[in-house]
Amino acid sequence: MQEFRATVGEGGQRVVPELLIFGVIAAYGMLWVVGSLLFNPRPFANVVENLVERCSNRRGPKATGLPIEQIAADLRRLIREYDRLVRPDADWHRAHHLRACELALYTRAEEAAAALGLPPCSPTAGRNAEDLTERLRQLARAGLVLPEIAGMGGDRF
Repeated sequence: MQEFRATVGEGGQRVVPELLIFGVIAAYGMLWVVGSLLFNPRPFANVVENLVERCSNRRGPKATGLPIEQIAADLRRLIREYDRLVRPDADWHRAHHLRACELALYTRAEEAAAALGLPPCSPTAGRNAEDLTERLRQLARAGLVLPEIAGMGGDRF
């Protein structure tokens, strides 16, 4: 094993190799990092969480529920049912079924909005026909093909 000897430089001063100095600084740095991780891991965890979130955002949105095709088909079916229920010749006893159809439409519209990456509606928004109409218009502007509805102003969303 070779023994370390400082060399003598100009003027009789001892010279320590730069690699040795770098090694000592690196060792102290690693010791400091390991100690800070052991005694305070939260900042490191925050950095890791941010990196994971950035990586997942780069890959694009992930489907969290049903496929958009199935949601769109359900929305179209529910819109036709809603249109059938709001016709002037509809019986008064269909009111309960109409409200159930509106709630189902609203639920599917929110699922479609989530699948398309639209922001969620505010939790204070009422579940009424105006809110439903606005949400369906947002879906149509986002590219979802929906049928015309006579009962909601005759719009094509």
